Amino acid sequence: MVRSAHQTRDAFIASITSHRRALGWGMERRWTAARIDRPRRGPAQPPGTYAVLEFSCRMGALGLPYRERVTLRYEEGGVWRLTGYQARPD
Repeated sequence: MVRSAHQTRDAFIASITSHRRALGWGMERRWTAARIDRPRRGPAQPPGTYAVLEFSCRMGALGLPYRERVTLRYEEGGVWRLTGYQARPD
């Protein structure tokens, strides 16, 4: 889930919190990939520099394998801000 230009900050935080709560606690996390991207202007993302971090992890009481993707956007003032989070069964 990536925050769209139409989604408020509070709605974005609530959707990530709800998504993570449904998955359960993380048991382990391993960094598997990182990339820096400058996508072209599109409806979902404003132009800029993005970092996409991927993790292999285990979640929930059974420790089921998942793939997490965290997306950050580099903003003025040298700050990286969370713009997306996704967790899918691996």
